[in-house]
Amino acid sequence: MMHYQGRPIAIRYPRGVSTGARLEGSSRPLEIGKSEVLHHGTQVALFRPGNMCELDLETSELLKKEGISIAVVNERWI
Repeated sequence: MMHYQGRPIAIRYPRGVSTGARLEGSSRPLEIGKSEVLHHGTQVALFRPGNMCELDLETSELLKKEGISIAVVNERWI
């Protein structure tokens, strides 16, 4: 545990195949309470947790062709 501080912890380990796992050059700590904007848009905003955003990203690309601009936000903390 990189930043263990003597408090209770939980490790989530998915079973099976996962979608949308983006591994960038280096990992960085998650800011507590902060969401992540995955796609910027101006007409509609979709807020979802974790891997549910993958479908929203696909949807935003499809609707972009129809002239609809959608923001996709990963709500890491609910």
